[in-house]
Amino acid sequence: MQGHRYTVTKPVHTTLQQADDGSVAMPGQSQDLINLLLGSFQLHQGKIGDEAWLELFTRAVACDAACCIRWTNGKPNYAIISTFGEIPELDTNWRYWVDRVINGSTRREPGFIEDFARATLDPELQITASTANPRILTGVVDWEPACITMLLVRTEKHAEWTELDRKRLLKTLGYVRESISVHKELDRRRYISGLASDILNSSPRGIIALSEDGVIQMANAKAETILDEQDGLSRKHDKLLFSDKKATKALSDHLTSLTAMTGEGLPEMDWNLVARRPSGAPGYQLILGSVRLREWNIESRHSDRVAIVYLHDRADKTRPTITQLRDFYGMTAAQARLAGAIYSGQTISDAADELHISINTARTHMRGIYARTGVNTQSELISLLASGLKSYGAHKD
Repeated sequence: MQGHRYTVTKPVHTTLQQADDGSVAMPGQSQDLINLLLGSFQLHQGKIGDEAWLELFTRAVACDAACCIRWTNGKPNYAIISTFGEIPELDTNWRYWVDRVINGSTRREPGFIEDFARATLDPELQITASTANPRILTGVVDWEPACITMLLVRTEKHAEWTELDRKRLLKTLGYVRESISVHKELDRRRYISGLASDILNSSPRGIIALSEDGVIQMANAKAETILDEQDGLSRKHDKLLFSDKKATKALSDHLTSLTAMTGEGLPEMDWNLVARRPSGAPGYQLILGSVRLREWNIESRHSDRVAIVYLHDRADKTRPTITQLRDFYGMTAAQARLAGAIYSGQTISDAADELHISINTARTHMRGIYARTGVNTQSELISLLASGLKSYGAHKD
């Protein structure tokens, strides 16, 4: 590999060539560099170890040994060191010098490189002349949240590092840094996605997201349970189906309005619909809504328009407790009992019978509930309670 020159050019329309070993070579680019970038993905996925990745790196930059040191910022005593090849014995202060160079530099761009010869120019470090080895370079791969520094060594097998080598190494470190940035973003998105799923699955209501053609894009745990029962709601070819014709018409109209949506407007929500169940059990309460996800793509004609179906199983007697409603909204015990009954799907008349109060008393309580919660209708109250309290637990009081 001695004397080899790397030429990095802008991408052009070219044909990929399949090698005998199954690898892909691109004309005008180094196969070693391609292998390094592929190895970066494999390293992040846990398919290869640090030492295997360092071997790929040494091939890409034509050196004989490499050492990678990374530690979390603010924790200088916690470091992970990985090595490929023979690293010469260095003065014990060399890591202190590298730390001074990194943290004292205003050059925060990827691939910052310093020659070890600089160490001997710092009288405070008292580093021996043996460290000023022209065959050793150090480069910064990443800064945050973990600082990653690489020690790159050339033996007599290769010539000493030249300015051309430095430029090539700077570009290579930059490519690796971009790869790391991609992995960080993917990790962040996976974490947020997992967190969102946990929150949705803890909801006492079923939540289904649909593309405007009715295809289910997401269903939380409660919704999946309802769909699996196939009692009024089901899934066919990934589409949401109701056995209740009235509910089917309401959903169809809502999806049509979503398709016709222009500008920033969203179709109005349809509140408190009921989907009957063939088994005769209390029907599902439905709320149909819409959201616009500007930076999201789903497989539909209008990628940023999503319909949301909120499902409440009226046969499920789980409701907010009196204590929760008193603490959260300042309701009296009587108001809390009535609000819980309304949330569980009862009419105000049925709730009055259950609580052994007159209909007039129930209406007086409802006015007090509206005043404390700031809503004006029963459907708004149901929506508020569903969104305001994440998990209700057992109805004990």
